[in-house]
Amino acid sequence: MISVIVPVYKVEKYLKRCVRSIQKQTYTDLEIILIDDGSPDACGKICDEFSNEDKRIKVIHKENEGLSAARNIGLQYAMGEYITFVDSDDYISETCYERLINAIEKYETDIAMCGSLCVDENGKVLSQDIFEEGKIYTGKEIVNEYVLSLKTSVWNKLFRKEILINSEFPYGRIHGEDLVFITSLLSSDTRLVTVEEKGYYYVKHEGSITTKGFSGKSFDEVYCKDVAYNNIVKQFPSIKEKAIIWKFRSRMNVIRKMTVNNSRNSEIYKLYLSWLIENYGICKRNLQLKERIEFVICHRFPKMYIKLIGIVIKNR
Repeated sequence: MISVIVPVYKVEKYLKRCVRSIQKQTYTDLEIILIDDGSPDACGKICDEFSNEDKRIKVIHKENEGLSAARNIGLQYAMGEYITFVDSDDYISETCYERLINAIEKYETDIAMCGSLCVDENGKVLSQDIFEEGKIYTGKEIVNEYVLSLKTSVWNKLFRKEILINSEFPYGRIHGEDLVFITSLLSSDTRLVTVEEKGYYYVKHEGSITTKGFSGKSFDEVYCKDVAYNNIVKQFPSIKEKAIIWKFRSRMNVIRKMTVNNSRNSEIYKLYLSWLIENYGICKRNLQLKERIEFVICHRFPKMYIKLIGIVIKNR
């Protein structure tokens, strides 16, 4: 059985499409866990209605604590041999789970991963990730091929429950929580198989976390990338020089947002900039040219950097 964990919060407009796409799976041995994370709209009622019509659906109502806490609750209640996740504003293809479970059992792996489409609210394809059918990766290969490039979203993956025993999402964090989760479960023995099916539809809309500007939560990215770095270096020490790029880019991302927000005089800005200056030599060889240029301007020509960031924002 597959346990499908679906955190639900303020997605009244999208929830029915999401749940129905799970109900329509050609693989039917499912446990669908809807976690109403204290949603203030009609989501809780919609979840209960689904539960009344489909015995496979379980509903957990809880106070709002965020995505990571909701997923962790789902992991505690999940009874399936396999675990997967769906975000409640997204949806999946009808054969998604049939293809994933067939692959994970055929190739005796710990994880199966399908392709995905990033679409807008009207279904227009914005980008896609497509993988080769039946290709197997182990340990360090998984890290080099997918983890370092941050292809670590949990929603297009099926996991054997037994490898998740000591893994959880970082409580209260919203930027990089999937990376923390994935790096916590990987070891040199972990096996992953890819499936060519474009099974997951990630909907990008104005309410998405990734479309929001600077806030206190922007610092979560630095926290999560630092934790993920520690996780991965513990298991794969030789990856250290490449993985430190996560730490560099996360701090640069926050500095960019803080510049837009006129927060350059804050202590945390100075702390992040100091880290970047100290570690630039280590990171330089693995940075893109545009990243190196941005850092040099930010560090050596701060007034120019402020003007350039302003121009970029204005022309968006």
